[in-house]
Amino acid sequence: MQKRKSAFGLNLLIIIAAVFVVIYTLMIEQPSFATFTQRLAKQTVYAKRFFVGWNLFDLSLVMVNVIPLAIGYKMVAVKNKVTVAIRQALIILFYAVMSFIAMAVIAPHETRHLANLASAVAPIGHGTYWLAGGLVLAIAVAPFVDQTMAKMSNARLDAFALGLFGITTLEATFFKAPILNLGDGQNVLWIGTLFVLGMYLKHRQLATKMKPIQLITTVIVSLVSVFGLLIAQLQMPHTPIEAAMRFSSLTSLPIVLSAMALVLLATKVSVKNQLINRLGAIIALSTFDMYVLFQTPFMQHVFVDKIIRRANVGKFGSAITGTLHYTKAAVAIVAVLAVIGLVRFGLTHFTRLQTFTAKFTAERIAQTVKRFFAWIVAHKVQLQQIGLAFAVMSVLVIFLDYTQLKLDLPYALKITFRFPHNYWINMTIMSIMFALLLAVFNRFWYALTTLTVVMLAFGIGSYEMLIMRQEPVLPADLAELGSFSEIAGMVSAKLLVYAGIGIAVLIALAVLVQWRSRITKFFHWRGRLVLLIISLALGFSLFNTNHEMSPSHKFLVAAGYDPKNFDQTVAAKANGPLITFVNNLDVQIMAKPKGYSAATMNKLAQKYTNVANNINKTRTQSDMSKQTVIYILSETLSDPDHLPGVTLNAEAMPYLQKLKTETTSGMMLSSGYGGGTANMEYQAYTSMAMNNFSPTVTTPYVQVIPKMKKVPAFQNLFDYNVNVHPYVASMYNRQNVYKAYGVNKFYHINSKNKLTYTAKVGRNPRISDESAFKEVELRIAQHKGGQLIGLETMQNHRPYGPYYATDSYKVTANNYNMPESEKSQIEDYTEGLHYTDQALKAFIAKLDAIQKPISVVFYGDHLPGIYNSIPMSKYGIQLHETDWFIYSNKYSREHGVKNTKLPNTKIVSPNVFSPLLMKHLDQKVSPFYALMTNVAEQLPAMSTDSGKAANKSSDNGAGEILNQNSEIVPENKLTATQKQTLADYRMIQYDLTTGKQYILKDKSFIRPVTDK
Repeated sequence: MQKRKSAFGLNLLIIIAAVFVVIYTLMIEQPSFATFTQRLAKQTVYAKRFFVGWNLFDLSLVMVNVIPLAIGYKMVAVKNKVTVAIRQALIILFYAVMSFIAMAVIAPHETRHLANLASAVAPIGHGTYWLAGGLVLAIAVAPFVDQTMAKMSNARLDAFALGLFGITTLEATFFKAPILNLGDGQNVLWIGTLFVLGMYLKHRQLATKMKPIQLITTVIVSLVSVFGLLIAQLQMPHTPIEAAMRFSSLTSLPIVLSAMALVLLATKVSVKNQLINRLGAIIALSTFDMYVLFQTPFMQHVFVDKIIRRANVGKFGSAITGTLHYTKAAVAIVAVLAVIGLVRFGLTHFTRLQTFTAKFTAERIAQTVKRFFAWIVAHKVQLQQIGLAFAVMSVLVIFLDYTQLKLDLPYALKITFRFPHNYWINMTIMSIMFALLLAVFNRFWYALTTLTVVMLAFGIGSYEMLIMRQEPVLPADLAELGSFSEIAGMVSAKLLVYAGIGIAVLIALAVLVQWRSRITKFFHWRGRLVLLIISLALGFSLFNTNHEMSPSHKFLVAAGYDPKNFDQTVAAKANGPLITFVNNLDVQIMAKPKGYSAATMNKLAQKYTNVANNINKTRTQSDMSKQTVIYILSETLSDPDHLPGVTLNAEAMPYLQKLKTETTSGMMLSSGYGGGTANMEYQAYTSMAMNNFSPTVTTPYVQVIPKMKKVPAFQNLFDYNVNVHPYVASMYNRQNVYKAYGVNKFYHINSKNKLTYTAKVGRNPRISDESAFKEVELRIAQHKGGQLIGLETMQNHRPYGPYYATDSYKVTANNYNMPESEKSQIEDYTEGLHYTDQALKAFIAKLDAIQKPISVVFYGDHLPGIYNSIPMSKYGIQLHETDWFIYSNKYSREHGVKNTKLPNTKIVSPNVFSPLLMKHLDQKVSPFYALMTNVAEQLPAMSTDSGKAANKSSDNGAGEILNQNSEIVPENKLTATQKQTLADYRMIQYDLTTGKQYILKDKSFIRPVTDK
């Protein structure tokens, strides 16, 4: 009997190749490698360090190719190849899952998306494990390839290999735009190709036909030719580096020939010592663990991103140091990972796991597949019905998008499949609903028809809401179903008739089809009960999508869902009305404070009644409702001169800045940048603070107010309220919010109460501030008594462009190397501010001429999102500061309002505007505004994290408190008095917004007591 030849040479080659796999990975992932190739393109290739560095890279390419070639060569003699493939696949799965868990601990932000989880539980199908995954798939199909090659003659084998060469490596090497695009070779297809070529080498017995000198010559000539071809290509004029790089890639012909020659050369090396052979085989097997481990996100994060880059590996200061850097790092990593691989090898080969995986033979898998198909045939009808349900739900998802996109079907299809994560979230929600209905009815056609009718009704309702109110259907709207007759009166009678007929037809068809169905009951009672429990659990979880720690919230975030809470109409159009509806089912507004109870709130009510009595002893005005007060939110108003390092050629708002020196004024700390208007408006009217809410509350107008029984607001102090907004009312749920505030008339573009003044400035598409101020003047003239008028302007809303006839402002200096486009936006924005300043001057003059007391609270809501070059991390506070002032007209000043500048107003937040105004007017306060007076005097400026780029992130950030020098004061550094005031404030805010509203049992808690 002929003794089997030792495979020591191949095993040794595989072990050495493992080191070069690491070197290859380190080189291509270093930022310096890109610089290196660019410098190479500039023909500095003759320097010694580049010659050595590039040849090291080429050698690493050869050794990466060696691995699938060598394993393919060895697998020809291995039995039960499928078992081996399954065993290796389980190894990949184990390391992928362990990596995911480790990353979830050390870098949770990198595992929050479903794609990361999918890569962990199905690693072979993802590019992360291209080398190990390619080997597993190649081994799985190796029996078929092996049997096919065994039947082929040498001539056919050579023809097959030549053809494989032609469509892969030859084409990739000599064509700039190959037909079969294998890219850089880091893919399963290329690894499989090399594996098959390795099997070809074994079947053709080429190792016995070629002498060592021939093989060594092939390696040397091939590597030299790579470098020669590279230089020759770069000598040609206008040659991009990408074109030259095809000679130094895994798919390059010389690189592949070198790898094949090394594999054949290694087969000639053998040792007689069985222990050494066995040890070499075990270490070679453990290198598979190394390939997997090194490609895991955890190892990349820990070794490559942290240790290697900090050590500056890859910077070729010299030929020797560059080579040593790579080699030492690679050897160290391989040594560590090889030990892990050996431990894993021992655990699996000397435990029951080895016996367990040995059961996965090709025959057993074939039997399992046969049983699986038999099960499919037996349950064919149920599977067809589930497929039909899936198709119907897909159509319903498209239909819901269709209703929100002006009945534009092509656009609805585009949106649905352009954002697949939203499609799958919608499908998940519908599947939960369908599962619940199926568990209840236990009849497929009844469940599907009910779901279809509900979704059609919901879609039609969403469309009608979009037409009538420019808003989608939200959970708060379900309360209106009690007034069905009124709702029906708003909808076309023809539509109602058609809808009724359609529903009747669907129900009749469902009854008929179910009656004729071969399957009457879908489940036995056990299956039905399990489905009911699961669907109810999943259904109830949907009520917690806004609870930060809930599984449903984490699922939506992982799926890439953006709630777009700043505008529910935009959310419904982008995500679909169903997700938008679910997102608003429940919002965790605030965490329940310790000690919250009716008794606690009664004590606080009494406490601040006493505080109010003390304040009112020195105040003279007792009835706010007799005043005319105007709250003006000026869109994106903030003087650019406040920004550090930015200089303009002229002052943007000279009148406003002069006026601020004459009255109570300062800077307002905004909780938004580039957006979030309604949040400042909410804080100004309600005196609630955004930073007291749960981080998931991003838009109180949408998430908080619809859930409140009563909505305390500054409007409650007046008998008549008006609001003016020279824009559409769909933004931020304003129509419903103003109704809850007690606003009597709301003037906007589409309102029944028509705007009288709608002129614009130049080509600006927004109604001008001059027109907005004239609208307010008209509302003052139309009402004789006191009132609160709210105005939210729009002139300076983005986008910014050359809208105006004048072009007076230029950015003359900045410290941030701003691009011209950014400076241009700042200049156009400033031009608009100047028109606002002129309109404000005329408006104040008009107010001074009116013979009744009028006071104005004027503030900018946030900065425009155009200062991209100014680092938010360094200047976050300045980028969240806007101008504000309180002004009382001439008549007020002549009749008791001193209009003196109040102290501690250099920096405030919008939640303290009302108590500051009441102090400015010497107005008596209720217990609530006594609390807010304490807040204004002790905690004047608080907001969400000003370091965030914008308010439209997935949460509203952490809270912060500022002193009058705009310095952040940690909460633990507050005085005992400040801490108590803050605790009382949070307790009362919780009670009013989230709790039982115990404190409102005191009828005078919000509205001050009026002297009779």
